[in-house]
Amino acid sequence: MTTNKITYHERLRAGIELVRLGNNYIDAGRIDEAAEILAKEVDFAKSIKNTQAEKQPTFNELYEFVFRNYKHDRFEGRNTKEWGEDYSLRIVRDYMQTLQENGIAYISKHESVTGQFIKFGLDLNA
Repeated sequence: MTTNKITYHERLRAGIELVRLGNNYIDAGRIDEAAEILAKEVDFAKSIKNTQAEKQPTFNELYEFVFRNYKHDRFEGRNTKEWGEDYSLRIVRDYMQTLQENGIAYISKHESVTGQFIKFGLDLNA
C-alpha cells in the first residue's frame, strides 16, 4: 500500500520549511491557507458549543427527566442520612455536568425503571 503523504523528515530533507500547527506540520508557504482552515474549524466548534448551550436543559427539567427514568430506590429513595439528604440532587448535578461537557449522558440498566440502558442528549430524548 502506497501513500502520497510525505513524512516530516522527508520534507526536511527536501528543504521544505515546516511550521508546527497543533499536532501537524505544514509547509511554511501554505501558512495562510492553514490559518484559514483552522479558523473555520474553530468557528465551527464555537457554533456547536453555542448551539449546545442554547439547548441546555434547566436543572428542574433534568431533575424531572431523571425522576421519570430512575428507579425510586436508586434516586429519591436514597435521600437518607446514610447516602446524604441531597443524594438525588447530586445525581442530577452530575448529569448536568456530563451533558455540558459531552452533550450526551447515560442511565445504566441498574438505575433505569425499564431495566434497559438509557442514552439521552441535551434535548432529554431517550
